[in-house]
Amino acid sequence: TRLSALALTAALALAPSLVLPTASAAPGTVPVVAEDASGLSVQGEEAFADLSSCLATNGSLLATIVVDESGSLRQTDPEDQRVGGVEAAIDALVALESSNGGAVDVEANLAVFSDEYTELVGWGSPTGAHGDALLDATATDLPWRDRGAVADYRAAL
Repeated sequence: TRLSALALTAALALAPSLVLPTASAAPGTVPVVAEDASGLSVQGEEAFADLSSCLATNGSLLATIVVDESGSLRQTDPEDQRVGGVEAAIDALVALESSNGGAVDVEANLAVFSDEYTELVGWGSPTGAHGDALLDATATDLPWRDRGAVADYRAAL
């Protein structure tokens, strides 16, 4: 659902170091567990609950990774820590796809926004050649994308 997609986007943005390991779950459910759930905010916990419910119902996940590219990043993220956060998010999606024996179909894309939305890598699996393209764009494109005029969240959504 749209709410679950927004919840995932928020979870990826707010908890970039999360890891989604294999966990046991009741039959008919797909586990989505943060490595250290105690570190999540109430909103993060709700996002993971929504995501688990969505995955159990649909068996698929479309994860859009949308990253700010506004000029304020030169002050708020001068060390480009967002790059490591996005890499961790992609790794988490790979782990999710592989940890459930093919029960979950995962696709991801990568985009940036400031005053407009720009897709860097289209939709596909976070594994294989497409996963490599996601990681390559993250490492090579994101560090220099900090010159946008404003952070227009409506453009990102």
